[in-house]
Amino acid sequence: MSRYTAKFLLVVILCTVCSSAASLSSGASDLLAQSASRLREKDYPAAVASATKAEDSPQRTFLLGVALLRMGKAEEALPLLTEAEAKLPIVADYAVLFQAEALLRQKKFPEATGKAASLSKAYPASLLVRRSEKLNADALYEAGDKAGALRAYQAFVEKYPSGADSVEALFQTAVCREDAGDRSGSALIYRNIWLNNPTSPQSKKSQERLKQLEKSGIKTAGYTPEELLRRASTLASRNEYASSLQVLQLIPTEVQTAEVTARIDLRAGMNQFRLRNWKLAEKSLARAAESAFPGIRSEARFWLAKTLERQEQNDPAYTRYMELAAEGKNRNLLTTR
Repeated sequence: MSRYTAKFLLVVILCTVCSSAASLSSGASDLLAQSASRLREKDYPAAVASATKAEDSPQRTFLLGVALLRMGKAEEALPLLTEAEAKLPIVADYAVLFQAEALLRQKKFPEATGKAASLSKAYPASLLVRRSEKLNADALYEAGDKAGALRAYQAFVEKYPSGADSVEALFQTAVCREDAGDRSGSALIYRNIWLNNPTSPQSKKSQERLKQLEKSGIKTAGYTPEELLRRASTLASRNEYASSLQVLQLIPTEVQTAEVTARIDLRAGMNQFRLRNWKLAEKSLARAAESAFPGIRSEARFWLAKTLERQEQNDPAYTRYMELAAEGKNRNLLTTR
């Protein structure tokens, strides 16, 4: 589950807790609402202060437990969350997950894995099942059960192939393999993470691990131009244009086919355009615009026209736009015949 999804769920559950406090006095409800608001803002001491002033209720117990947990006071939070699970069924699955987290922070690993595993059994439809399964794998790893952790991380990645937590779990499978002595297997995973998840924190970590493994004699296959182009395109799609250019520079253009060279020029020109380096963009796009490959040539000419327009070379830009429009019209006519 991504951080954004986790934050969204927290907002939802806090609103649910507050709405379930309708039977309380207006003063108590106001204090609980203040506590929930401070919790969303990550002002945990203020959240604890507001909840402490409210009259005793399951809602107060839950909010106080969550706030204390977020303050790092897992031992104090645990009994409150246990009580909330029993007395506030509407958020019982959250209480279970947070108990597992509290146990993990106290390094009570068997208890943490047991509590995390219990969530999917007790609440199979809960939106927190994914988080509990990841926490279970993390607890196994922290407990030193690397074989069990490897199985849990692999199962997690197979079940949830996308998402920030999935990339993190994939990285952990490589770590577990490396710890078990399968350094070649771990290197392949690190390599794939670096290629396919270039904007993740694990991408940089994977590159560092690959360097360390290479020093110990473990080598992986070199990156192909197609792989590097794919990484560059992924970075560009995430607005990481400078990083995309750095990847393109890793491709030795003098030994590439004409098509690959044209694709490099096109992507480099588009990146330079986004970075407002108009002259450099124009240079790369002009080369790509001369490509013998229609798709590359048309796109390069379009971006070249945009680049000329940004440099206030309006007449040549207009001419290129009109040429592309005419070619598109003729192509459509040929298609409909």
